[in-house]
Amino acid sequence: MPTETKPNTTRKGALLLLFFTLLLYSACSVFAKFSGNAMEAGNLTGSFVFLALEFLMLVVYSLLWQVVLKHLPLNVAYASKGLCTLWTCLFGILLFQEAITLGKVLGTLLVLAGVFLVVTDPEGEVTEHE
Repeated sequence: MPTETKPNTTRKGALLLLFFTLLLYSACSVFAKFSGNAMEAGNLTGSFVFLALEFLMLVVYSLLWQVVLKHLPLNVAYASKGLCTLWTCLFGILLFQEAITLGKVLGTLLVLAGVFLVVTDPEGEVTEHE
């Protein structure tokens, strides 16, 4: 029976890595916005620091994305990028005091429903490519 639980455990681990990777990718947009704000304020040093942080995070994201693609079907991984919509909305609200609108809420819920349908599809099995 242990062989029956391994694929489910592997899928959960792969999904957790996917969600963390997408959170990291969304956080890159925060550094991009900070960089733009610093540049607009005439702080070129601050702007370049945030650009460098964004670049480093994108490198880490790219490496993690390759691991995700090794363990999840492409359609599951790519459809899950819709979660970035949620994260960037939350970052915008919490860090930049951006407005919450009905359109943002409904649009985000629609995207999340689509992600849920794709990710929970029983045919989206974890694969091990060696």
